[in-house]
Amino acid sequence: MISSSCAGLCVALITLTVLYFYDHIVRLPAYRSMLVYGLLSMLLGAMACALASFALVVPAWSSMASLSFTGGSIVLSSPFAAGAWGYCTNISMDTSAGTYFGQCVLYQTNSVMGHGLNDPVTVALTCLCDLHEDSSSYASLQAASSLSPSVFKTFTHGACGANAWLTLALVKLLIALTAVSVLAQLTAVCARRRRHIIAHTTLFHLTVTTLAIVSCVACLSAWAIQSPKGVPYGAAYDWIGFALALTLAVLACGFKFRLEALREVAFSPVPEQTRPSVVKDDDPFGTSQTPYKEDNEPPHTV
Repeated sequence: MISSSCAGLCVALITLTVLYFYDHIVRLPAYRSMLVYGLLSMLLGAMACALASFALVVPAWSSMASLSFTGGSIVLSSPFAAGAWGYCTNISMDTSAGTYFGQCVLYQTNSVMGHGLNDPVTVALTCLCDLHEDSSSYASLQAASSLSPSVFKTFTHGACGANAWLTLALVKLLIALTAVSVLAQLTAVCARRRRHIIAHTTLFHLTVTTLAIVSCVACLSAWAIQSPKGVPYGAAYDWIGFALALTLAVLACGFKFRLEALREVAFSPVPEQTRPSVVKDDDPFGTSQTPYKEDNEPPHTV
């Protein structure tokens, strides 16, 4: 996770640095500059939302083997892999061939799914958290998981506790916040010269993005507690780490966009008040320094 976060952060920082120096060397107009930063913010936000969505679906937050990318396919072969919603055993997946073999057990939902197993584990239709530790079904799942009894027991307690619900809720919250962030940035870009809309939408965008960063860090921390001991972090966990780096870049782009937008859409100058000219009947007491002159009186020449 650390390597993935660092890689994502380095890519984001390099992109922002190049864009920053290009902006200052070429000296783009304020509107074009805010348009560039706005589009980049939306692109990075959409990428973070997609990564979080993939991480929610793929049960590879912790895995005994890593995902490999061969050409345009994703290949995974692992005896055990755990995700935010459940864990799978005897996994053999190849997206290019359209094949998936393995058995998945959900933490809270009453379902045990298996497909293409050579040695399937037969248990009653139930969820992991409903099984008693002394039951035969629990022992069968533990034997098929390739984990030691003590590690599987600790993992089960974590998967059935409040921490598991927290991990699942946080990754869903991350998806929602990044999606809302993209929509808020899109609204600000389309508003262009409407200062009132830009000021509020950019502030809302920065707030939502900050909450996404907090939820991302909390999600990574929650899974670090829930992850089975001795099983390395998988690809889905790395995707959340990469999404963290992207949301940090989104925050930087959003802040730069707000500065450029407020500089472009400046307040209209308020005209200074001028002293009205004195005309007939405006100074009945003769206190004005402006000499009285009739409307039809010709100008005096000296």
